[in-house]
Amino acid sequence: MGRGRLQRLFALLNTLRPAVDAFFDGVMVMCDDAALRLNRLNLLQALVSRLGRLADFSVLQI
Repeated sequence: MGRGRLQRLFALLNTLRPAVDAFFDGVMVMCDDAALRLNRLNLLQALVSRLGRLADFSVLQI
């Protein structure tokens, strides 16, 4: 992958950040409602699956 393409991809990721931040600020993923919790976990899995092509999120430390 060329450097220019990689830079464009990371710029695109940067545009997603506000939505991802808002999700984690305003949504309780591990809520009591089992169906809602599963939907939210599936949404996060889909996000990691797609973005994981660009970065290894398993190495992040919180």
